[in-house]
Amino acid sequence: MKKRYEISAIMIIMLLICLPVVAIAQTEDDFVSNGRHIKKQLLDADVRTLLENTGIPALSLAIIDNDSIVFHNQYGYRNLSGQQKVDPETVFEACSLSKVFLVYVVYKLVQQGQLDLSKPMCEYQEYPALMHDERYKRITPGMIISHTSGMENWIWDNTGDKLEIVRNPGEAYTYSGEGFQYLAKVVEGILHSPYDTYIDSMVLKPFGLKNTYLKFSSGLPEVPSNYTFGHNSLGKPLDKWKPRAALPSTSVHTTAADFARLVIAIFAEGGLNHAAKMTMLQPVMQTDKENPFVFMSYGFGLIRTANDTIVSYNGSNDGFKARLYYSVPHKRGLIYLTNSDRGGQIDAKLASLSGCGLDPAAALDDSVYCQYPGPAFDLLGIYREKGIAPMMAAVEAFAARNALQRNTLNELADIFLDEDITTARQLLTTSIRYFPTSALSHFLMGMTWFKEKKYGKAQACFVKAKALQYDQEEADTYIRLCKNEIKKEPALHH
Repeated sequence: MKKRYEISAIMIIMLLICLPVVAIAQTEDDFVSNGRHIKKQLLDADVRTLLENTGIPALSLAIIDNDSIVFHNQYGYRNLSGQQKVDPETVFEACSLSKVFLVYVVYKLVQQGQLDLSKPMCEYQEYPALMHDERYKRITPGMIISHTSGMENWIWDNTGDKLEIVRNPGEAYTYSGEGFQYLAKVVEGILHSPYDTYIDSMVLKPFGLKNTYLKFSSGLPEVPSNYTFGHNSLGKPLDKWKPRAALPSTSVHTTAADFARLVIAIFAEGGLNHAAKMTMLQPVMQTDKENPFVFMSYGFGLIRTANDTIVSYNGSNDGFKARLYYSVPHKRGLIYLTNSDRGGQIDAKLASLSGCGLDPAAALDDSVYCQYPGPAFDLLGIYREKGIAPMMAAVEAFAARNALQRNTLNELADIFLDEDITTARQLLTTSIRYFPTSALSHFLMGMTWFKEKKYGKAQACFVKAKALQYDQEEADTYIRLCKNEIKKEPALHH
């Protein structure tokens, strides 16, 4: 009996040793997203193919399931010109996702009774940049985080010398980064602590965000030192923006995994309280009058469909795009950061590859810049590999088989407009040949002439665009600008 017992014990010990090995092998090879087993190696391969096909240099990706990070990885190159590969600690510009850090702190203060979303901000702290306009006394923290304050996005958007209120507070969706600068100052007054300090103590340290930075250090060594460079739509590296002061609306540098930890801290059990989450899910203002599914809430974009409620945020800096999609009822999410101006056009594809079960389609506007895949991506791929002439030959081949979409060439022309006006004009000439009633083609053609200061030709194009029902306000603005320039130097512009 003793011998049999010893053998059984040995077998049990061997089983206990082997079981964890099997479990680790499974978790290293795949993960569960929306009830599906996703192979990590296959996902990695698909993402790398996606980057190659789109020309996006690098991507940081995190997937949330059941309020846990089930997958995260970083792909590609920090800088295409140097072919420096990213690693797990390489940071990307979070762009407007930076605002979510302040949103979290605001709700913590609301929970503690230190901040009221409906109380005028001037009652907490006056703001000299706005005091020239009495309407600023109506602006509340709730208006700031729902982008309904009426404040312009940046002070240099209009007059450049004073902060403007361009719409009556609370009456319309008006995206404003400046609003978050004001709100951060109000929070500083409540906490008696500067923005950098309270974000560090209330967000970065508690949630272990070790690869998140609010600004670049001014001394040596430089921190962060492991960062990506932005790239334009043609793959050209841009000068790196290194903010020496923290801007609550846009300056955070981070990874998708770190940002996912913040999202979980907000929405998972034990995070913000139920009242805060319900406020975040309350539609405040429709962001597009023609889209009944997309709103701003108090803190996030909101996509409401028959089957889901998704909070979202879009970020866009020069050369960088960032996205958040998180389903509150299903506790699933997708975060990605890219170092390319083309990075905002892979939402649908990444949502599909990740298996997260989220459908961002209701919030995507591909009227001009199409989501991947699409003919514009194929044509840009030909340009990157072979140059302009083969790309233009391919345009004709695409047209011959009816593969051009109405805005394919408009999208390409808009990309080339700042790099190569001759190619942009060639693309638009071809577009007008195939789509003569395209208002956008005529407007962009006007922009090619406007940039070359040939205002007579530009004006004729803008008038044509307006007649074809292009945005009347924008068309009128450029028609007026052309007229003013022609009056100054009539002999030079006809």
